[in-house]
Amino acid sequence: MPGKTKNKLSKHEKYLRHKNIAIDWVRNNLKEIIKGDVDHETALYMASVLDYAIAEVVEVSNEIANARHSPSGVIEVEDIKGTLDLDLELHQLFENLYDNI
Repeated sequence: MPGKTKNKLSKHEKYLRHKNIAIDWVRNNLKEIIKGDVDHETALYMASVLDYAIAEVVEVSNEIANARHSPSGVIEVEDIKGTLDLDLELHQLFENLYDNI
């Protein structure tokens, strides 16, 4: 449509989208690693990578919210971790993993 402007993502928003994709990738692979025949060190390493990725997403999303002067857009680590806690399969896999260490 002529005259219609595209809603382009800022550099930070693209970075945040990339981090969200990374979290999904790590989360899905973490489940597969825990279910699979791998050592516990590998599974725990992936858990630490996931934790780092979550921290990155929180930092970048808060930068975006602050740049837009939108305090309601600021999120806390607990918000994301709370969402991950709702993943019952992942939670159960971790419980089993820690019980077997």
